[in-house]
Amino acid sequence: MKRRKPDDESTDTSPSKKIKAIGKQEMEYMRKTKPKQHNDSNNEDEAYLATHIVCKLETHEAEDWKSPEGALRWLLQSPLTNKDLTVEKFNKEFLHVKPLYISRENATYYEELGFSFDNLCQISDKHTFYLGEHIMCKKYDKDSHLELSPFVANENGEEALDELSGQKLKKLLREEGYTIQMHHLQHYNTAIHELLYQLECYYKVLFGSNVYITKRGTQGLAPHFDDVDVFVLQLEGEKKWHLLQLPPSQANPIRSSENLNLDEIGATKLMECVLKPGDLLC
Repeated sequence: MKRRKPDDESTDTSPSKKIKAIGKQEMEYMRKTKPKQHNDSNNEDEAYLATHIVCKLETHEAEDWKSPEGALRWLLQSPLTNKDLTVEKFNKEFLHVKPLYISRENATYYEELGFSFDNLCQISDKHTFYLGEHIMCKKYDKDSHLELSPFVANENGEEALDELSGQKLKKLLREEGYTIQMHHLQHYNTAIHELLYQLECYYKVLFGSNVYITKRGTQGLAPHFDDVDVFVLQLEGEKKWHLLQLPPSQANPIRSSENLNLDEIGATKLMECVLKPGDLLC
């Protein structure tokens, strides 16, 4: 199977969102980061929101995506490209075989999911979330090859749980340049919950959703691969991805990797692409 690894570096000047639906099947190189809701994405300094999940395509009737095969068709169909790509062809020729990149040229393609960084801030204000427990914040240092995280100390100098609000998230993202990672978005969004349910019914495996919010011009996570398959949906902004294939000696691992130094592992370039709003990578 092809292994994948994204650059996780935001390249656009508008917010970026990605959605990733994770099915327990095989592994890919990916970048990945509990939630409330909010709205101010008109700010040009707004971070990129990279959320991982599955999404409904607006070319179908509403009842169509509420079926197992319909949910998968929503992910794969494009009015511009891959018109002959059927569910059967995807499962046979792409899944576990090679990457699929779909460019839609439709920035509102995933609007019906109803998710944004503002939503995440609102969710954080309504629920009790702690840094490092429900929401992770990281930024990648390319010189040291390390992922850095904010540290909050208690009175003994030990790391303490820091309760997160929408304002704290904005500061961590915009002022300090951390990528915000949130798992299990489907617990707070009914549309995402429905889509994951349908995909679980189709593939007979568990699905989950992760959100990644990355500030323009920064990188959140180190190169790595995961032990799951993913669908990456770009909601806003742009993100450049580098997909690599592991050398034969490391092919088909059964666990996610540690952070990788690409100069040392000898991976072969598989694909490069820039995801724009409405695009899909899987």
